[in-house]
Amino acid sequence: MIYATNLYKSALKAKDFGVQIKEIKLDFNKVLDYADELVQNGIQGNEKQIALYKNIDYIKKNGHCLSEKSVEVENEVYSGSNMLISTGTFPRIPPIEGINEIDYLTHENIFNLKKLPKSILFVGGGFISLEFANAFNTFGSKVYII
Repeated sequence: MIYATNLYKSALKAKDFGVQIKEIKLDFNKVLDYADELVQNGIQGNEKQIALYKNIDYIKKNGHCLSEKSVEVENEVYSGSNMLISTGTFPRIPPIEGINEIDYLTHENIFNLKKLPKSILFVGGGFISLEFANAFNTFGSKVYII
């Protein structure tokens, strides 16, 4: 989405550089579809790339820490001099009264939007929220971050 945001900004400023663009039109659904496809292909591509390395064991299963230097995954113990925990991102839904009574968005389902909202509220100012906030603001939504 950031690339699309930058392209859109550049198109809007093109006239400042002597480039005339007759009509600048945003296809919000196409932007979301493209961004979602990049995410999905990126995940699959990374997994395929990792499989090519001889010195990397990629275990995509649940496990638990045994010590500072070892983990157990399905009765198999893996050890290393250092451990990096990189579990991915999962939306943490805050305990806001009434939250379960509305259809709220997360970074997992925001790509299902059918049109650009007039306004959008982000609860949390982490990097994912800020990336989406930047894109929505650039495309014309009024953005609130709490």
